[in-house]
This record gives sequence, C-alpha cells and structure tokens, in this order.
Amino acid sequence: MNSRYKELDSLRGIAAMSVFLFHIAMILPDSWKGDILWDILFFSPLHIFFTGEQPVILFFVLSGFVLSLVYFSGKKISYPSFITKRIFRLYLPYAVSIVVAITLCLLFSKQGNDNLGNLFNIVWMDPMNISSVLDHFLFIGNYNVYSFNIVIWTLIHEMRISFILPLLVVFAIRFGWKINLTIGIGLATIGAAFHLLYQDSYQPFYKSLIYILMFIVGILLSKNRNYLISMFKSFTKGRKIVIALFGTILYIYADLLINPLLIDWTATLGVSILLIVSLSSQVASKILLLKPLQFFGKVSFSLYLYHFPILLCLIYIFYEKLPLIIIVCLSVILTIIVSSIAWLTIEKPSIRLANHLSSKLNKQFPVVINREKEIS
Repeated sequence: MNSRYKELDSLRGIAAMSVFLFHIAMILPDSWKGDILWDILFFSPLHIFFTGEQPVILFFVLSGFVLSLVYFSGKKISYPSFITKRIFRLYLPYAVSIVVAITLCLLFSKQGNDNLGNLFNIVWMDPMNISSVLDHFLFIGNYNVYSFNIVIWTLIHEMRISFILPLLVVFAIRFGWKINLTIGIGLATIGAAFHLLYQDSYQPFYKSLIYILMFIVGILLSKNRNYLISMFKSFTKGRKIVIALFGTILYIYADLLINPLLIDWTATLGVSILLIVSLSSQVASKILLLKPLQFFGKVSFSLYLYHFPILLCLIYIFYEKLPLIIIVCLSVILTIIVSSIAWLTIEKPSIRLANHLSSKLNKQFPVVINREKEIS
C-alpha cells in the first residue's frame, strides 16, 4: 500500500483508543455520571474520544477501503490468497488474545461489582464450559461474546464479511456507486428488520448484513480515491474547513440520534468525509503522521484486543485498595505495554506468515478480478 495511506493507520489507532476510553467511561460508577464533567465529555466535541459505535464503523469502512485497495492499485491477488491472508492476519492474534482473556477470567473474576457500571457486570459473569470456549475458537458463529472479551463481536462481523469482500469488489467494478449503495442499504435494512423480529442479543448472521454497507462504502471510496482526493484539493480553504467540520460533527454526534440505522448511516457518512480529508489535507496528514499517532496505529489491533480484559483484571485486583482513577491509569499504561509486546511477538509473525502463504497461493490460483475506471 502506498505510504501516503499511513494516515489511515493513525485513524485506526485513534479509534481503538476511543473505544478504550468509552469502555472506561461505561464501567465507572453510576454516581459519577450525573455531574457537569460527564456532560462535557459526552456532549462537547470531546465526545469524539469517548464513543463506542462510531469507531467500530470507522474500522469497517477502513477495512473495506484498505482490503479492496489491492484490487484497484494494479496488483493481482486470487481469492484463496486473499482469504488465507485475512484469516491469518485476524485469527491468530485473536486466538492468542482469547486464551489470555479466558486465563484472566479464571484467575481474577469475582462475578461483578454492583458499585460499578453495567458494562463491568456483563462480562466474566457466565459459568465457563467447554461449549462456550469452543464457540470462541470457532470464532464466527452466534454465541455470547460477553463471556470473555466484549470487543470481539466486531471481529466476528469483520471475518464474516471478509469472506465475501472480493465479491463486493466485483460489484463495485461492474456496477455504479448508486447501485452498490442501494444494495448495501437494502441489506442493512433487511438485517435490521430481522433483528427487530428476533431480538437476538448475540451476533447472528443477519446482523452482519447491517455492516456490509460500511464495507461497500469503503470499497467505493477506495475505487474512487484519486478522483475524490483531487476534488477535495481543488476546493477553497474555507470550503475544506466546512467539509471537515461537517464530517466531524456527523461522526461525533451520530449516536445522539434515536434510530440505530440512522446512527450507523450518519456515522458512515461522517467517517467517509474524514477519511478523504485525512488523505487530502496537508494539515490533517501532518497531524496523522506524527510518531505517537503512528505508534498507536501500529499497535491498534492489539490495543483493541487486550484493553478490556486488562481493565477488568486490574479492577478486580485493586478495587477498594487503590482509587479507581489510579486503577484506570494503570490499565492504560499496562494495555499500551501489552499491546506493544503483542505487536512484536504475535502480530508481526502472523503478518509475515500470512504474506508468505498468500504469496504462494497467489501463484497457484487464477486472478479473476480486474481493475475498472473510477466514478462508475
């Protein structure tokens, strides 16, 4: 991938840290959630760092963009090569993180704490059994994702949709953006309708239909990236600022809407704007290429995987022994350390293995996707 797209790594790192801060906020005692500081965090622009739904949508749009980029940049990749690379990139780090989460649950869970927020009391609460453990290692089925690590629900959809992503790319190549968006919106509406009908609290396959739209949007942005970047750069400075502010507002305040689909679609539009701004604006690029943000981008997957089990573990160990704010600070520090170690010892080897196997398979199977012109 072109080095100019390192900005997207930083976006992913910011999103991962935003999810972490959101989870910290959600486990705080309810008595903390009625003062002016809480209102400032959740209704001011600072809300951008304390959101849960919007960063997930950002992950999905970025995945659609980055994973399809290879098909639109002149490279050739077969389906077996693509899916093998994706499985090894996602599953191996995930599997190690689940072993860690299960181990920490066995060692430290005390079945909740009524003094803390609801989010704290829905994880590490179910009796452990072979079935629940196997479900987690089989990964993409429908099971209680709150048993060991609440964040893995997003990875389930990520992996499911990855299996059909080359097909989505084919549709993006052969049909115009209006048809592709119509398909995505239609699938999301069907998934939401099934959810209203069955009210499954876990992650049934029909829920994945809701998130296909975000991948389609990412694919379309990838396909038309040169045109969109060129168009943004041609705008006046004032128009650029207005567009960037509009995208930021949509992203920050999408979750204030009532309808879940409107939340998702509004956030998707905001994410799309911010993604193009990030790749087009020199100011945004300079900020996103700062070394601290690049670091968080590099370790973002591990940070996402490990932050919640570490947070729970430290609270169970130190609650009423240390002030909660100190425990939270310790969890941030320890998560960054663990994420760095996991990046070096698990993610990097997984990436190397994924690239090696993908390269071998790419020579053995035909390539069936060809590039197509932009804006269609």
